[in-house]
Amino acid sequence: MSYTAIAVISILISGTLDIYIIKSKLLTRKIFWTSYAIILPFQLLTNWWLTSREIVIYNDSKIIGIRI
Repeated sequence: MSYTAIAVISILISGTLDIYIIKSKLLTRKIFWTSYAIILPFQLLTNWWLTSREIVIYNDSKIIGIRI
């Protein structure tokens, strides 16, 4: 199973838990998406830096080959 598949499955499970089981409905709040929009560029920049410098190396058989 690829890292992408694991991430997608985790997001689906988390979203289902948030909306239907725990019922906190965090994903429906504007503050969540605003915070995520602020964090995401820095997360992508950090991930790019760590992988381009080979500080973090992923298993080739577990990635889909697309770098963002």
